[in-house]
Amino acid sequence: MNANDTPDPSLGPVTATFRLRPGRRRAYLALTLLGLVGGLGGLGAGVWLWFFALRNYGPAVVWRWSGPWLVAGLLLLIPGLLGLLAWLRWRRLRLDIHQHGLRFRHGRWEERMAWSDITALHTQAVRYGLPLRARGAACLRVAARDGREIVIPHLLDRFEQAVDTVKRAVYPLLLAEYSRRFNAGEAIEFGPVRLQAQGINLGDWHVPWPALQAVVVSGGQLTLAATRDGRLHRRAIPTGRIPNVELCVQFLQYLRRRE
Repeated sequence: MNANDTPDPSLGPVTATFRLRPGRRRAYLALTLLGLVGGLGGLGAGVWLWFFALRNYGPAVVWRWSGPWLVAGLLLLIPGLLGLLAWLRWRRLRLDIHQHGLRFRHGRWEERMAWSDITALHTQAVRYGLPLRARGAACLRVAARDGREIVIPHLLDRFEQAVDTVKRAVYPLLLAEYSRRFNAGEAIEFGPVRLQAQGINLGDWHVPWPALQAVVVSGGQLTLAATRDGRLHRRAIPTGRIPNVELCVQFLQYLRRRE
C-alpha cells in the first residue's frame, strides 16, 4: 500500500503523531555529510597525487604518495554511504494515532488498523547493530486478527509515549473480550501461558488456581510460584515471549486473589 495523506473516516481524527527522532535524523545527516565529504576529499586528493607523482617522478612513487589517501577516502566513504542509506530508509517514519485506530508509515509502505482489529501487542528488546538496521532499545509488534503485523521501531520520537498510547487504547477492548470468553468457559492464551477455569498450563506444568502463590514480573521475566506436594516451585518465562503481558499479569493476579 502506498503511503498518502488521504484521511480514513473509519479511524476518526488524528489525536497524536510520532515521527523519527530529531536527534537520530541529525545523526544520520551528520554521518552522511562527514563521510561523503571526507571520503570524496580523500579520494580526490589520492587521484591528484597519483597523476602528480606519475607525471613528475614516475610510477615508482605513485602508490607511496597516493595509496594512503585513497584508502582513507574509501574508509570514510563507507560510513557516509551507510548514513545516507539509513536516512533514506527512516526519514519518512511516522505513526499517526487516530481516535479509533492507528496508521503507520515507513517510506512508501503504509498500514492501518482499527483498535478493535488488534489482538496482540508485543514489546521486544533487540540488540544494537548498524544504523541501517535500526536496532536499539525495543520495538512494538502490533498483530491484527487477519494476520497483518506492524513492527514499530524505537526510532520514533517519544517511543515510550507512543507505546503507552497504543496500549491504553487496545487493552480495555481486549480485557473485555478476554473476560467474556473466560467467563464463558474458554481458555485464554498469552503465548506459552494458557489460562483456563481449572488453572494455568505452561507447557507440561499445570498449576491449579488455589496452588498459585505469587506472580512477579522482574528483570524481563514473568515468574510464577506455586505449591506442589508441600513444596514451592517456580517457573520463569521471558516477557518477550508473552503478548499482552500486562493483561496476562492482571488476569493472573485477579484469579489468584479470587481463588
